Amino acid sequence: MHDLEADSRQNTEGHEIAEPEVEQSAPMPDETAQASAETPVEPNLLMALGESTDDIPEFVDGKPLFPAGKLEGSTSLLLPEQQRWTRQPDEDGNAQEVVQLQHNSTGSETCPSDQASCSNSTVNQGPPPPACQPYPGCREALRAAFVKRGTPLEAVPLMLASLAQNTLSQYGVTIKLWWEYCTSKNIDVYHLAIPEVLSFLTELFNKGCSYGSLNSHRSALSLLLGSEIGTDNCVKRLLKGAFKLKPMTPKYKSTWDPQVVLNHVSSWYPNSDIPLEKITKKLVTLLALCTAHRVQTLSLIKLEHITEISDGIKIGIVDILKTSAVGREQPILNLPFFREKLSICPATTLKDYIFVTKNLRVGSTGTLFLTYKRPHKAASSQTLSRWIKQVLHESGVDVNVFGAHSTRHSATSTAFAAGISLDTIRKAAGWTSTSKTFAKFYNRPIINCNDDYDFARSIFFPETNVSDNEDS
Repeated sequence: MHDLEADSRQNTEGHEIAEPEVEQSAPMPDETAQASAETPVEPNLLMALGESTDDIPEFVDGKPLFPAGKLEGSTSLLLPEQQRWTRQPDEDGNAQEVVQLQHNSTGSETCPSDQASCSNSTVNQGPPPPACQPYPGCREALRAAFVKRGTPLEAVPLMLASLAQNTLSQYGVTIKLWWEYCTSKNIDVYHLAIPEVLSFLTELFNKGCSYGSLNSHRSALSLLLGSEIGTDNCVKRLLKGAFKLKPMTPKYKSTWDPQVVLNHVSSWYPNSDIPLEKITKKLVTLLALCTAHRVQTLSLIKLEHITEISDGIKIGIVDILKTSAVGREQPILNLPFFREKLSICPATTLKDYIFVTKNLRVGSTGTLFLTYKRPHKAASSQTLSRWIKQVLHESGVDVNVFGAHSTRHSATSTAFAAGISLDTIRKAAGWTSTSKTFAKFYNRPIINCNDDYDFARSIFFPETNVSDNEDS
């Protein structure tokens, strides 16, 4: 067995250690070798120096000479963190091998033994692997993923522009969770490995994710890692199992009668005499019921696209919506005049609202709905949802069960119960002619529903018979 002093003299006599092809443990410095000449040398270190380890005992006094994990900090001789081995007592007073970094006077790491040999070594210090980098955000993560898959740089902005902001926000939740998962596993974020995807989705399911949530996570990962995820048989099988264990159920098993809300807001009349807050909430609720559109659509109504005709008002929507697609027409909202009951007439309420807010629109963007508190600015879709939910609560609807989006369920279900054709309902609510969305998710029995309604008239005037209206 070669002792430490012999190894140290060989290093200090000018013999250079040839650069190894594999990672090796750092050489032991002279001063440490002299101070601990009786301390056994870690076997990997002697092997890196080309020495034999046959004479090194594995156990001393019944204990492992080099316990697992004790010297796990051993690294290549060429790493920038040059190390020196010292023998220090641990918390129990037992001697243990520890690694310390050597620093020169300038604060940079230096080789503790052969300065010339270390100075001739070149180290490539590239960026840390993706799993070790901080999460950059959804958009930047997708940008990097597209580039790694060979997308030309000039094409990346166009690809990112295909994603709506709401989609980026939803997918951002998944990508951040995936980033944290890969960091904990020390794997490449952008590498598609189906076993890791399966493990990730299983972990989310065990934490309470439903089938619908897992499907959303799968879509986000497909965008980040590649579409192969969506077609993989194992991923399909996993999602099918999640559906059987946690089947999806409709959010609403029934819906509320629109007359309950209409009777409440009809007391807010005349429109010119009620506060700005009430006429604002009244208008957004009437439009939500009369058109059966999402609050996103209502928040995008512009004054310049409102046209009054003899029997009503038409509102064109030119902004991109959730349902917008190539070759699909943008929706047009139709508001009839209900002159026989002006207190709930949506067209009349719209005209009165525009007149009341005329002097509040200085410098505004032309959006129909303004916040009723100063400063009066364009109301977001979240604000409109909050207003509708407040009106539902005041009308006696259980808002612990029904949200603002339930106006879409209530309006379309009421029209269908009144005998309105599916084509008319689809067109009014913004669905395509072949859409099955209404039948699957929106058609619900009405609580205390009458049988004679119409789609604008059937919602507001249940006493009007559809057949009578068609005959006229």
